[in-house]
Amino acid sequence: MAQLLQDLLAFARVTSGAETLVPVDTGTVLAQVVGDLHAQIERTGAQVRVDRLPAVLGDVSQLRQVFQNLIGNALKFSDPARPR
Repeated sequence: MAQLLQDLLAFARVTSGAETLVPVDTGTVLAQVVGDLHAQIERTGAQVRVDRLPAVLGDVSQLRQVFQNLIGNALKFSDPARPR
């Protein structure tokens, strides 16, 4: 039940928070997220490698949240016995 509520809240934030789409440099957004997660990346010994990313039409805060969730989950749920 708790997960269902969390998912509903997340959905409500996405649908109600959608602003006008603007050009977003995804490379810059990702670099900021990697900087924010620097301590966790260092603590886990992970390596984050990024190729050139395109500019897209989107919402900066939503794209930032996607990158933060993807990298954060990768750090949190990685196998400690495997190289990162």
